[in-house]
Amino acid sequence: MKTTLARALKEKNRIAGRLHHVQELVKKENRKIKDSPRALSPTDLAAEAERLSEQLIAVKTAIAEANAGIVGTIVELEEVKSLLTFFREVPADDDLEILEGRFGSSRSVVEWDVALDKSTLLEKRGELQARADVLQDRLDEYNIRTKVTLPDNLDG
Repeated sequence: MKTTLARALKEKNRIAGRLHHVQELVKKENRKIKDSPRALSPTDLAAEAERLSEQLIAVKTAIAEANAGIVGTIVELEEVKSLLTFFREVPADDDLEILEGRFGSSRSVVEWDVALDKSTLLEKRGELQARADVLQDRLDEYNIRTKVTLPDNLDG
C-alpha cells in the first residue's frame, strides 16, 4: 500500500498503541486464581501481540528508509528540543532563600547569584523555539510530500 510518510507515522503510532494494549491484557489475564474464568485467552492475545509486533517492524522499517533523505533535520530537531528542555530547567532565581537546617541545626538565609538570568534564558529559549519551528515545518512538509510503501496486510 502506497501512502504518505505522514500517514505511515500515524499508522505506526496506531499499531504501537494496539500492541501496548494487547500486551497489558496478556499481563492482566495470564495469571488467575485456579478455576476462575478468564475473560480473554492469553494465548490468543500473545499471538496477537506477536502479529502486531511484526507489523510494527515492517512499518518502522519503511519509515526509516523513507527518512533517509531528511535524517539530518530529524537529528537536529531532536537536539534543539533537548536544548530547549535543558534551558527550561536551568535555575534562574537570584533572590533570597531560607534553607531549613539539617539534623537540628538552625535555618540559614542564602542569597543566590545567577550567571544566566531569566531574560537571557528566555531569549535563548525563544531562539531555540524559532529554530525548532522551522525544522518541524521542514519535516512536516517532507512527511506530506514523501511516499512510502507499507505492507498490505495491516489492520485498519
